[in-house]
Amino acid sequence: SILAASYDTTNVSLTFVLMQLSRSPVEQQRLRDEINGAAPGTRLQDLLRLPRCVAFIDETLRLYPPVWSIPRY
Repeated sequence: SILAASYDTTNVSLTFVLMQLSRSPVEQQRLRDEINGAAPGTRLQDLLRLPRCVAFIDETLRLYPPVWSIPRY
């Protein structure tokens, strides 16, 4: 169940981030400019330190949390 949970939450998060991007062409361009402004050969880990990218992902996760409830037994 841990494998399924990690796969599913990643899947849901990425889906919502892409959905939010598709709704805002202006934000798409701003993120594209920020990413293109990074040094060539930048790794994915370095791209996640870009302030606009991080803010966009954090806001999307705030609006659409992949796991909003965890039942306890």
